[in-house]
Order: sequence, then C-alpha cells, then structure tokens
Amino acid sequence: MEMFIENGKLISREGWESKIDSLRKEVESLPKIDQEEIKKELKVKIVEAIRKRIPKDHFGVFLSGGVDSSTIAMICANEGGDFTCYNVGFQDGEMQEAPDSIESKNVAEKLNLTLVSKKYNLEEAREIVTEVVNICLSRR
Repeated sequence: MEMFIENGKLISREGWESKIDSLRKEVESLPKIDQEEIKKELKVKIVEAIRKRIPKDHFGVFLSGGVDSSTIAMICANEGGDFTCYNVGFQDGEMQEAPDSIESKNVAEKLNLTLVSKKYNLEEAREIVTEVVNICLSRR
C-alpha cells in the first residue's frame, strides 16, 4: 500500500499525482539555460569566492595536486596572491612516492608556483599522529 503525505497529512494518490504534475509543469516552464552559460557563471562565482578570501599578507595553500587545490592555487596566482604551496607525503623505505606528492610537483611546475614538500617516513608519521591525538585529548 502506498501512502502520500503533504504537510504531515495523508493525501490521496490523485492529490499526490496532481501535485507532481503541477511541479513538473512549473519546471518545464522555466527558461532553458545554456550549459556553456552555466559553466561561465560557475567559473565567475568560484573566482569571486576565492578572490575575496585571498589575504593581503603572505599565506599558504595546501596543494595535493587534485582539482580543488590546483584550482585554488591557480586562481590565487592569477589574482596576484603572495603565497607558498605546501605538500606533505609519506614514503618509507622502498615505498613509491605518494601520488599527491607527484601531482603537486607537476601542478606547481606547470603553474610556476613555489612548492615546499615534506616527506615523512612511517615512524615520523606515527609520532605526529600520536602528538596530534594527545593535543586533541588535552583540549577536551
């Protein structure tokens, strides 16, 4: 058995279908938006959001080499921000270099950004995580 609820009250199937049809007609009557126009507007909004958050003083951007951090770094550079990119990776013994470390180097090189990278071995990582946990627990 199907039940339809509107504003906390049961309504008939016909009432529900009428509501859905009304919403469908409303959506269909909206002006069609060009996909290219949506992309342009999204780009403008993202650049504006980042631009208004760029500090006047020197700052840092954590650069993983992924789409989000690379986009933020690129926009900060295009807007004249005074910043350094940072990347932290983990590598121990025969382990391969972390993919985000590799990608952050590629992005920094391509965009001519200053990148400071730090690799930690597993023992260093364990010590850092332990220290962070202890700090968090002491602030309870």
